Amino acid sequence: MLVSQYDIPSHKITVVNNAMPAASFSHTLHHARPFSEKIVSFVSRITYQKNPENFLYAEKRILEKDPHFRFVMAGNGELRDKMIQKAAMLGISAKVHFPGFVDLPHLLHLFSLTDVYVMPSVSEPFGISPLEAIKAGYSFAAIRCTGGTKICLKGGLVECR
Repeated sequence: MLVSQYDIPSHKITVVNNAMPAASFSHTLHHARPFSEKIVSFVSRITYQKNPENFLYAEKRILEKDPHFRFVMAGNGELRDKMIQKAAMLGISAKVHFPGFVDLPHLLHLFSLTDVYVMPSVSEPFGISPLEAIKAGYSFAAIRCTGGTKICLKGGLVECR
């Protein structure tokens, strides 16, 4: 497209992949589960755009209906400490884990334990972490206003409303 529509010489174009290569997931092992509950993960910067507070409210509602869930909010950001406090205020801190930033080996380990990956972002033109979750073979849920939803739903994935 760059060559045909914009007349850019092909020798000047270098493709830089914006997500982990699929090969990263070829050795993803399913580890022994540390908990018997289902695990729901959110991996992202913990910022306003990523909507972590709504994730916590959803966790509370889920736990009120079924206590057999655990939640992971992995990542750093200006709202991380506030979300830890909010989880305590909501009375769900025993079921929510905040490991901070996770590097590739730990991300692969987390995905191997994850039953559902959630992306509650209020604005996400195209998220990388959902692609990583999908590559790892896990269910994916996103709120309607995220850009990734339009793409992921075509693959038959789940939409939360």
